[in-house]
Amino acid sequence: MIATGQYVGRYKITGELGQGGMATVYSAIDERLDRPVAIKIMHRNFLEAEDFITRFEREARIIARLEHPNIVP
Repeated sequence: MIATGQYVGRYKITGELGQGGMATVYSAIDERLDRPVAIKIMHRNFLEAEDFITRFEREARIIARLEHPNIVP
């Protein structure tokens, strides 16, 4: 678990949004762009499982293609 106030790169964690079987999603602030973001971090026990890493990356690519007024690029 990542604590509120901790940094992940340039992102300052502001809270936990939710957990699933494979990852936890956190709210954060992008300190470089000064905007809110959501960060999904895979659970440690999946970090060496190639099939889960592939799924995680595929999901990220799909989400990156989404266009909606409520999604900030």
